[in-house]
Formats: sequence, C-alpha cells, structure tokens
Amino acid sequence: MDNNIEKFLEEHGMSDCNDYYNYHMALGFYYAYSADAFRIANIIDNGEIFDEYEASAIIRYMYVAHKVLKYFQGNLQLKLNTFNTAETVKFEDSILEKG
Repeated sequence: MDNNIEKFLEEHGMSDCNDYYNYHMALGFYYAYSADAFRIANIIDNGEIFDEYEASAIIRYMYVAHKVLKYFQGNLQLKLNTFNTAETVKFEDSILEKG
C-alpha cells in the first residue's frame, strides 16, 4: 500500500476499517473534494481572489482520494462501468451533452 494511501486512511479515521467501508468512504471524500475543487474553479474563473494553499490542498486530497478509491476497487475486484460526461447521455425527457 502506498504511503499516501496509508496517510489518507489515518487522517480520515479509516485505518481500522474494512475494505468495503473504506471504498465507500473514499468515494464520498472524492465527491466532497471534487465539489470543493469545482467551487474553487468557479472562483478562479470569475477572477476573484482565492487562497492558493486551500486550492492546492483540495486538489491534493482529491488526487489521493481517487488513488484510495482505485486501490480499494482493485482489492474488492469491483467491475464498474465508467460514466463519461463528455458523451451524450439521454434520460427520460432530457439530454446531457458534453458535461
């Protein structure tokens, strides 16, 4: 196991938990950090002042959360389809195109 993954598990209180729990928690943290990254990206796009240390910490945690997520997907041998928002997806009464 990568040192970054071990450190992430310790920092987020997940070090003594089973793989299924850690997978779901890593997924939740990845989504949470992604939402924070999106918020920071909007601030940057709008030309507002932002905290560079906060932005870099969020990006780092999102990156490590993704590594943890992939690590536990491999451990659990989960066969998951990827969802690509760059393609056109059709729902009932609506369409999602290119994100």
